[in-house]
Amino acid sequence: MNKINDIQLLKDRIYQNIKSSIIELHLYPGEQLTEQRLADELGVSKSPIREALQRLEQNGLVHMVPYKGCYVSKLEKEECREVFQTREALELFCIDQKMDSYTEQDIRDFEALMNIAVDEFNRGNESFAYNTHLSFHRMIIDKMENRLIQSIYSNIQDRMKRYVSYVVKYTPNRVRLSSEQHILLMKAIQRKDREGAMKELKHHLMTVLKDFLTAEEIIEGKKTEIWVKS
Repeated sequence: MNKINDIQLLKDRIYQNIKSSIIELHLYPGEQLTEQRLADELGVSKSPIREALQRLEQNGLVHMVPYKGCYVSKLEKEECREVFQTREALELFCIDQKMDSYTEQDIRDFEALMNIAVDEFNRGNESFAYNTHLSFHRMIIDKMENRLIQSIYSNIQDRMKRYVSYVVKYTPNRVRLSSEQHILLMKAIQRKDREGAMKELKHHLMTVLKDFLTAEEIIEGKKTEIWVKS
C-alpha cells in the first residue's frame, strides 16, 4: 500500500486504499488487521484507520470480534451464491428492459469498453482486461438509469469484485474464457437480440460462479492454508 501525504480527503483515501487491498487479495481473508500496523504502513494516525475499518465492516469486507480485533471477512460459498444471484437478477432485468431503447451511442459505449478489454488481453494485461469486463457489466446497470438499481448493485459490487479476484487468481484461463464470453454478449447487444444477450449473460455469470466453487473445493481438498503469507 502507498503512503498517503495529502491531508485533503484523507479519510476517504485511506478507506479506498484498504478496501482495494482487500478486494485484490493483498489483505487475505481471515487476516487480522490492527490499527497500528495499517497506520504505520499508510503513514497516518490510528483515528482515520479506525473509521475506515468501521466503514469496511458496514460493507461486509471486515468483521469485528469482541476482545480479539478486526479481521478480513472470509470468502463464503453461500454469500458468493447470493451475490451472484443478486447480480444476475439485476443485470438480466436491465438487459430485458433497456435493450430495445439502446441508442447508437449506447452501442458505441459498449463497443469502446470491449475494444479496450480485447486490446489489453492481447497485450497480456489480464488484470486490466478483467477490470474492464467488470466495467462493461456496470455499464449495463448504469444504462438503465434507475438510481435504486444502481444503489443496490453498488452495495454488492465490492464483495462481488473480491470473489471475482479469487476466481481469476485460482482458475487458469478464466480471463481468456471471459473475454470470449463477453465478445458473444457484445455481438448480441449489437444485434439488439434481447434473448441472445440474456442467454450469454446468464451463461457467463453461471460459469464464473461455478469456477469459484470448483476452485475452493480443490483448495480445500488439498487442505492448503492459502491465506497465510509466507
